[in-house]
Amino acid sequence: MSSELPTTPLPVAIILWCIYAFALILLIAPVCYFLLNRWNSRKADILGDFNDDVAAKYLQIFHHADEGERTRRKSRSDSSSRQLLIAYYDSQFSRWHFLVPVLLTIALGSLLMLLCLFSAMHWIQCRQLDGAVLPIEVALAILGGYMWVAYDQIARATYDDLRPADLYWAAFRLLIAVPIAYAFSKVFTGALAVPLSFLLGAFPTQTIMTIAQRWASKYMQLTDAQTQQQSQLQALPAVDTFVAERLGAEGMTNPYQLARADPVKLAIRTGYPFSFVLICANQALSWMYFRDKSDVARKYGLDGAGECADLRRSLSSDDQIVMHRAGEVVKELAKELGVTEAALLNQLDEICLDPYTEFNELCWLARNADEQSTASTHTASNGGHYKIAAHDLADGAGI
Repeated sequence: MSSELPTTPLPVAIILWCIYAFALILLIAPVCYFLLNRWNSRKADILGDFNDDVAAKYLQIFHHADEGERTRRKSRSDSSSRQLLIAYYDSQFSRWHFLVPVLLTIALGSLLMLLCLFSAMHWIQCRQLDGAVLPIEVALAILGGYMWVAYDQIARATYDDLRPADLYWAAFRLLIAVPIAYAFSKVFTGALAVPLSFLLGAFPTQTIMTIAQRWASKYMQLTDAQTQQQSQLQALPAVDTFVAERLGAEGMTNPYQLARADPVKLAIRTGYPFSFVLICANQALSWMYFRDKSDVARKYGLDGAGECADLRRSLSSDDQIVMHRAGEVVKELAKELGVTEAALLNQLDEICLDPYTEFNELCWLARNADEQSTASTHTASNGGHYKIAAHDLADGAGI
């Protein structure tokens, strides 16, 4: 390796430095776009349906251990339950949480891309691939890692799905590009080594780790390599393989955990819309009671705990038609489930009285009320009002 950096014609050097600058801008632009334009809308999506009653119920169920602290904070100020919830959100997902991973990603990205830049200058000046700062396989692997990181961040920023953890994974992906290139250049020799070094960038980090594990198991003759099994969460209609992997990364591996999980924290950490997290929790709550017969209950419109609670209340409805129809549903459902009507009614009672079901229903009632109120306001004022203004949530927030 030459100790001196090669000299390159000035126009070519200017072009290469411009490409380097644009590459760094592209690396950080999606994060800036999300933090400046989409962060507030993400916050509004999660907290927009929380009135003071819903916020109080949430704090009571999911933060019961902090009851004494909340009481002391309320006594020192006039903070409502909703304001305390917003303060909790900011403590978990303020813009400051992005600072360290952003700096880490910029540092690694700029350093590795700079090495690629010096290598490209050498290739152009000397018209050969040997003797540069980096071998061609390593430089292409870094560019492949950059390709995946930039693509992933653009996609996540577009769908309001960017989290600090994603930036840590981006930095990790850039960091492992160099050792991966050296390792795969030994596995794939000859003409395949160069293109594969770059094309590995088209795969997610998890896929590359899986490939590395399989190759290591093959050469080390490991017969007890772990095989991927279907998650229990995939028994829920709302959960496919990708959702199960995202929830599994947050420690959710079965419906029992999901049914009792903090929906605000889960929405923050997974990046999924709050309404989708509620749907998953709603289905998990009913699965706890029907388990593998949940599909049978779903035939009767009982997709989750909220629908089960509606059916139980319909049995006591003042409307005779509604009550009669609910009774027929219970009779037929009990027959298909292979249980007595009394047993099914007991299941419906347990689901209906579950505090997590109550919270889930409160959230949907608040959302429906806000949508109806928004529709009325929109009609009366010709579109001058919205359900929630993102800046109202951001006022006084930790930014």
